[in-house]
Amino acid sequence: MKYEIVFYHSRKTSETERLLARKLKPLGAECSRTVAAVSPEELAEMLGESLRGSKLVFVIGGLDEGNQSTDRILSLILSAKSDTLHSEKLLDDDDNIGYRLWAKGQTIVVFPDEPEIMETMLNKYILQTLQKDYELTQESSDMPSMESVADELKEQLSKMDSHRTFVGNQAMMQEEKALKRQKWLMIALAAAGVLLLAASVWFWLF
Repeated sequence: MKYEIVFYHSRKTSETERLLARKLKPLGAECSRTVAAVSPEELAEMLGESLRGSKLVFVIGGLDEGNQSTDRILSLILSAKSDTLHSEKLLDDDDNIGYRLWAKGQTIVVFPDEPEIMETMLNKYILQTLQKDYELTQESSDMPSMESVADELKEQLSKMDSHRTFVGNQAMMQEEKALKRQKWLMIALAAAGVLLLAASVWFWLF
């Protein structure tokens, strides 16, 4: 499934694109086009173009309740197509406003230009609604969780520590054996030296 993004008086475009991709890609939805509008005329034109090519359109920004605000433009659209277009207001816990409009298998989601608010509204309602309306399913991820990666790393480190301890103990034992051999060799050489000295003194005296 493809979706499009229309930015209207929006500045946080990159953050929004990354957020929507992160939330919608697991559902099999990908962004096919991103455009920006700076006037009500451009917004209406670009929104119409997006709806001709996509079932899902996100309009980001412009929710300032001014004369050229997104909600005022949407009110005009709703009044003109009140018989076929349905809408509902979205509110988060801090009373930030968004909108969902739908008709004939198409959906327009209007978010304020704040990624944190968008994410809250997506998690609270929009993602579940899109899954239901378009029969989207959560794709299984082959990526291991952070917890499993951490556990695996701890296990590997533990094995490495055990191996290092074992090898270190072996090295210490071998070193001790070598020192003992050197010690006995020095004792033997010293004894041999004493015997040779005694023999030479004996030979000199007699």
